[in-house]
Amino acid sequence: MKLACELGSQVVVPAIRTVVAQEMLSMGVPYSRIAEILGISTTTISKYRARNNDRLVEMIRKDPDLMEDMRTLSRMARDGSASYHHVCEMCHLIRKRFFMSSGKCPMDDEVLPRDG
Repeated sequence: MKLACELGSQVVVPAIRTVVAQEMLSMGVPYSRIAEILGISTTTISKYRARNNDRLVEMIRKDPDLMEDMRTLSRMARDGSASYHHVCEMCHLIRKRFFMSSGKCPMDDEVLPRDG
């Protein structure tokens, strides 16, 4: 059984990092600085730069509201004002938009106690 945070850590957070890295690259932020901010290697930044065929990344990029939030998150990360809470909020928005029906995670039925 997977928890919503497992889906987030395995699928959503890598997509968030990909989009944030790509956005910061477009802002002219050096690879080494992005790697430091995101806590990943410069090699991973190179992989993220080329990761446009990832389905979730494409879905995020096609959503104007999410992309505005991602650009804001990218600027905050660049400027040092982003925290893990911002990433968690973004993960929640993405999971809600693309992975949930009726406002709950598809895995909730396996995790949450049932009524009655």
